[in-house]
Parts: sequence; structure tokens; C-alpha cells
Amino acid sequence: MAEIIKYDELKDYYQFLRLMDAAFSWAVTPERIANIRRLDRRFAGPWGYGLMEGRELVGFVGVADIPARMRDGRTENIGGIHLVATLPGHGRQGIATRLLERAHSYFRRKGYRFALLCSSRSLVAHSLYERLGYADIESVYRTPQAYKILANKSKTQDPKPKNGDAAPAIDWNAIEQTFQRCFRRWTGLAVRPSEWAAKRASAMGLKPENIVVVDGGYAIHGGGPDVLYVLEIAGRNRRVYLKLLKPLEAIGKPIMSDCYVRDPVLLRIYREQGYAFRWGNNAVVMCKPLTDTEFKPAFGNRFFFSTLDRF
Repeated sequence: MAEIIKYDELKDYYQFLRLMDAAFSWAVTPERIANIRRLDRRFAGPWGYGLMEGRELVGFVGVADIPARMRDGRTENIGGIHLVATLPGHGRQGIATRLLERAHSYFRRKGYRFALLCSSRSLVAHSLYERLGYADIESVYRTPQAYKILANKSKTQDPKPKNGDAAPAIDWNAIEQTFQRCFRRWTGLAVRPSEWAAKRASAMGLKPENIVVVDGGYAIHGGGPDVLYVLEIAGRNRRVYLKLLKPLEAIGKPIMSDCYVRDPVLLRIYREQGYAFRWGNNAVVMCKPLTDTEFKPAFGNRFFFSTLDRF
């Protein structure tokens, strides 16, 4: 008989490991999960719900508690959905739907008016989310993505410390102040608790060399050997953005990409410097009202979300 249990009620962690690896190629230890929950308070609650068929974990849906700024300036929590997974061979049995409904019940008990999730318009699950009442957030989906091939650039800067020198300390207080100033008129995930960015970077495994801080701005980046992804960038003016882009391009990755270019000043700079653009991201954020409240009256059309916020 199928039974829904909380993550913390799992008796055999290997069941969760097998499911995560099958769904996301994410072989994750229980210590890693515990560290994420400790560092990122969005996941401090039950983490998620799994569906057991006998002794086998056949599905999972994660839950998070996310602070968000509303259009009227108030901050309230909304629900977050993550790690939606069904074990191969158990698809089309309504497992994900049942677990999502369980997650929605959890959010409603807590008085949340909205549920949020990250998806892709290319995934089969996107249509499932639409059937359950989720819709793409237009202001996030329509945010342009900038990218540029930098293969002919010579590597002029090594972001890693040399000769055993310690990496420079990151001024997280300056980053928080810049974020608050640059995005104070945005709704959605434009509100963050103190020290959130530092703990989020730690949870993501980012190092000091992934962070560039200048007076009035910062950039946080990640990626692989061939691409540098701008996870989040903020600058008070054109001069600051130019000071940030120079060391990012000098890192020497063949490709640089910024998935969410929301500042028109930065957009103009990218155009001037020969970046190409894609208007409309496949990677989307979807929202579902959990009450009779509608999205736009609650959030307006300036919903903030960056790659750093992804869950």
C-alpha cells in the first residue's frame, strides 16, 4: 500500500539516493542535504515528501518556505517546490500529482497564498505543472539572456590565488547593501534575510574566486571549463558595470552568459560590446495561486529572480 512520508521519516537513505541519481544524476549524501538545510533557511522545514510503495521510494517532491516581497511592500512567505522526481518505471501513475497536492496542502496549512517552482519549457513536466494551475511568470520568462563567445580572448587573469596566498575576504555586507539598493523597487525574491547571500554561496559550493566585488557593485559567477555563467550581477551605474565585466571576461572562459539581464543599463553595455541575446528563457519560474488571490495584483510586473535564487 502506498504511503506518503516526510523526508526525515525515511528509514533507508539509499532509496532517496537512488531516486535523486536516476532523476537528476545527483548522487547526494545525507550530510550534503543537512548542510544545505542548515545554510539555506528556505529548506529548514520538512524538506519534502516521498511516496513509498512497500519499501521502495517511487516519488518525491521537495518543499521550501520562501520570503517574498509583495507589490505593497510587505514581506510574506510563499511556498517553493523543488526536486520533483518519479522513479523510472513508475511514470504516468499520478505519483507526482499526488505529492504536489500534498505539498500544496502543507503550504495552505501555513497560510501561504502562492506556490513557486523552477522548470523548463522544454520539460514534459512543464505541461503537468500547467494542468495543476501553475503559469510562467512573464517578467522572468521575458528577461533577455546575453551571451558572447570569447574564445579569442587571452587569459589575462587567474582568479585563483597563487603561491599559497589566501583568497581575499569577501565583503558580504557590501554585497547585501548593493542588492538592497539596486532591487528595492522589485517584488518577489528581491527580499533576503541577513547573510543569505554568503550562506547561499556556501551551500552552492562557490569559492571566493567566484565573486567579484567593486565599489557599488558585485558579480557572482559559476559554470564549467567552457562557460562562465553570471549567477547574479548588480551595479549602481554604467561605470560600475564596466568595472565588473572586465575581470569576468578576463577569467578566460570561451563563453560568457548572463541568463537574466534585467537592468536596461547593463543591456545597453552588452549590446555595445557585441553580445548576442535570446529573448525568452526556456528556464522559467512558475507560480500557482493557492487561494483566490491573483498573481499580478499581488506582485505586479517586476518580479525579481536570479540564477542564485534557483531551487
